[in-house]
Amino acid sequence: MSDTAGLTGLAAAFPGIAQQGSFVFVFVALVSLFGFGFQASLAKSTLAADSSLSPFFSAVTVWNIVSMALVLAPLTFIGVLPLPPFLSIILPIPAVGPTLYTYPAAANTTYIFMFLVFSIHSVSNTCRPLYHAYGKDTAIAAAKYAAAYPLLLLLPIASGASLPFILFIMIFSEIGQHMVGGGWWFLQYRKDGNETAYYGVLSVLLHLTGVLPWLGYMIFSGPAKSGKILFGVHTFMMGCMFASQNFLVETAKRTKDKSNGAGMF
Repeated sequence: MSDTAGLTGLAAAFPGIAQQGSFVFVFVALVSLFGFGFQASLAKSTLAADSSLSPFFSAVTVWNIVSMALVLAPLTFIGVLPLPPFLSIILPIPAVGPTLYTYPAAANTTYIFMFLVFSIHSVSNTCRPLYHAYGKDTAIAAAKYAAAYPLLLLLPIASGASLPFILFIMIFSEIGQHMVGGGWWFLQYRKDGNETAYYGVLSVLLHLTGVLPWLGYMIFSGPAKSGKILFGVHTFMMGCMFASQNFLVETAKRTKDKSNGAGMF
């Protein structure tokens, strides 16, 4: 575990710093905010250069990259493992997780902020395949429901539900969104070899490939974690996320604006 010297005050406010080490915290924060921020700026300029592209699809793509920049760092330093209490029978976790009323205020604020930002990611996960399958009108109509889902999870949080349990639900529902969208794109690619679907599949595969090693280590390592392994899984995750976002941009560069709800690319 990396030393947290010099970040004692922050470690008290954000337990994830003590759990994962100051070096991992600083690394993830800098790469997320500056690396993904630059990637979002580049995507915006690239997509804005072609007026024939779908403004809705392009905007969702760019804001999704921004949301990834704003979510990955909080996942590192809030220090809430994505583990529901009922799994304590088979996994090395406490029987009762922290709640909104027992966790530090700064970590709670960041935790809630992460759910707010995840609304953007939920819209991206849901509406990009819907746009290609059923057209713009359907995708836009579904956007408000996709955005509302993470916000509804704030209700059990406010009622005192375990933070690990709700985070578990959010992360695995996000994985489910990706799998459904990726499965649809895969079927379309198998049917006609569509290049847009090809990049859609790759974006999902890279996203899941990046997050699963981190998630597995966070689940099965218990409270004692190696700073070196954490740095390795975070580095791997960041690399996969960068590639995934690039493939998202490739889908947007091939998604033309269509009126009257026309779908199927």
